Amino acid sequence: MKIFAYDSIHKNWLLFKDPLEIFSTHSSQEVSVLLEKIELQSKEKKLHALGFLSYEASLAFDPQFNIQKNQYHNMPLAMFGLFESYEVLPEILPEQNLEIAEKIVAINSVRRFIECKLI
Repeated sequence: MKIFAYDSIHKNWLLFKDPLEIFSTHSSQEVSVLLEKIELQSKEKKLHALGFLSYEASLAFDPQFNIQKNQYHNMPLAMFGLFESYEVLPEILPEQNLEIAEKIVAINSVRRFIECKLI
């Protein structure tokens, strides 16, 4: 498992890889317990927890949410890794690697969209 994360404070990309442990669940009944376990272990062991919650995981917090049936049957509702460290990535210029640069541009546009919605 590898996760790229943007550090908006220091304005750089971080690479987390080779987690010490991976947590996942396909059950909405297990999501809250899983998150508590991740939080506890990350604090006790001073690890970085990164991962995702799917939209369908919202049922774990409020069964009234109206969601569509999960069309990605093999995708977990929640998946997180616990990482000991990370690597700060150098700035990537488009001429260095067009494929990576395109992905970073796409990720940045999604990040800006989310930031606008949060304000």
